[in-house]
Amino acid sequence: MVSEVHPPSLCPPTSASASERRQWERIFAALMEMLRQRQGQIETLAGDRKFLQDYVLLQHNRWESKAQLLESQIAQMKKVEEMERLAYAAKLDLMLGLKQMEVSRCKELFENTESDLQDFHECVETLNREISLLKMKSSEGDMRSMSSGENQQDDGHLCSGSTEPRNWKQAYKKLSAKKEAEVTALLAEKDFVWHQFKKMEGEYTGLLKSKQVEVNQANEAAEKLQATVEKLQSSVFDKEEMISNLRADVSRMEVDLRSRTREASMNDEEVKKLQFSVREKDAMIAKLQRELARTEANSRKSSGKKMPRSSKEASLLRRSAGRSVSKGRSQGFLQAGGLRMSSKRKSLTSMPALDSPKLFSSSFKVPKLRHPSPARF
Repeated sequence: MVSEVHPPSLCPPTSASASERRQWERIFAALMEMLRQRQGQIETLAGDRKFLQDYVLLQHNRWESKAQLLESQIAQMKKVEEMERLAYAAKLDLMLGLKQMEVSRCKELFENTESDLQDFHECVETLNREISLLKMKSSEGDMRSMSSGENQQDDGHLCSGSTEPRNWKQAYKKLSAKKEAEVTALLAEKDFVWHQFKKMEGEYTGLLKSKQVEVNQANEAAEKLQATVEKLQSSVFDKEEMISNLRADVSRMEVDLRSRTREASMNDEEVKKLQFSVREKDAMIAKLQRELARTEANSRKSSGKKMPRSSKEASLLRRSAGRSVSKGRSQGFLQAGGLRMSSKRKSLTSMPALDSPKLFSSSFKVPKLRHPSPARF
């Protein structure tokens, strides 16, 4: 910035220096206000970073504990399902073995019953043959008794007082009654045996039907068990898919955490840079204050010899102030833009970025030091 030469001011030197001092004090106050706002933004950014780290760590721990809990539950479910499957298989094998044993026993009983029935048939046939033989023998006895009766009638006069025919008749009657009783007993025994056979056949038929029903029920139970096992396998597949999804979510959260950590480190670097720039600005402001005080002291002396030096110092002050103001404004805009970008990246807690204060209006110009009139002694 090139300093311009102005005519001597009509106002006394003290009023010009006081107005310039007030102007520089306003500039200094605006710079301090900007620094305080930047410090507040830095503290807000640090708090947001700490909150984000705590939140991401909490989410990571929660997802990790949830994944471990689900894995333990799935492992326990698998163990229970395996034990149930083994128990059902053992029970099914036992039931099938018992049913097979009962079926074999029923088959043996049926075979024995068939053999008993054949024996009964043979016995009945034997009894029938014996009865027919007895009938034949009784008919032959009758014929003999009739022939003997005729002979006895021919010789009646010879042996009229004999009792032998009566004895034969009585013996025949007794024998026929005995044989008829035997035949009746055999027929009754035959009827009883046939009735028992029919009863046993009905019982064995009902037993076979009940065993067949039980076998069908066992088959249905086995089918239901197979369906249950398939459902459990599908649920295990679903749980495994859920675990894979949770692991993918955990990996995404880890990637997000790493990105957040990188952003936090970048924010730390930005904070360090801001702190360094704040220290530089503090040093520059202190230097400007010292130079301003020195310039004011020199302007009060109003000596002709020191006029060129004071004008040079004023031009240097104006240049340094312009550079500091432009530098502070550009850094403020950059920092505000960086804060806005970081606030846009935040998905959980959105803090509105503070707008950088407008130190000067568009029509503001840095005041120029007017050369005081030389003192006349």
